[in-house]
Amino acid sequence: MAHGLVPMLVRDFSRANPEVEIRLSELTTSQQEKALLARTLDLAFCYPPLEGAEFSTQTVCTEGMAIALPDSHALARKPKIKLTELKREVVLTFPRQLSPGFYDLMIAAFSRASVSPRIAEEATQLQTIIALVCAGLGVAVVPESMAGLTRDGVEYRPIADEMPVVRTLLVWRNGANHPAADRFLAMVRKARRRS
Repeated sequence: MAHGLVPMLVRDFSRANPEVEIRLSELTTSQQEKALLARTLDLAFCYPPLEGAEFSTQTVCTEGMAIALPDSHALARKPKIKLTELKREVVLTFPRQLSPGFYDLMIAAFSRASVSPRIAEEATQLQTIIALVCAGLGVAVVPESMAGLTRDGVEYRPIADEMPVVRTLLVWRNGANHPAADRFLAMVRKARRRS
């Protein structure tokens, strides 16, 4: 999820606003929605779609998808991978209910390539999925920014097929009145205009 950009945004905001206490939580999209509604979370980064009309969003970034695979895998030597080359591979992902937007984009891409992915392992976080890839338990379709998080034993390759883009959203509750969150949103919008 914009794995390079989001940490930089948080760092820059923290430096510019040292009086603001930032507490980060690693939650799934559905957990973030619940926390926003319960007012235990002011802002969230997630993939669309969101379930309710109670939220406002700002696109933080868009990116393509890539394949994560063990570095010993034969496909790791290829510069790009077609989805049809994965038809016999175990695909590692997270359960649909945790991030339906990303999951549906991935399944739709496989469907357009006439491939029924063999989904055998599911994990709740991308870092866990990458650890399972490293262990040789399968391959994974991930946002391309994950390639910036290097891990021994894992290679990332672009996908040769035409793929949908993944949008990362900044989400907040409609009507929320939080000056620090408003300043963070302004910083995100400024960063979007520069890119």
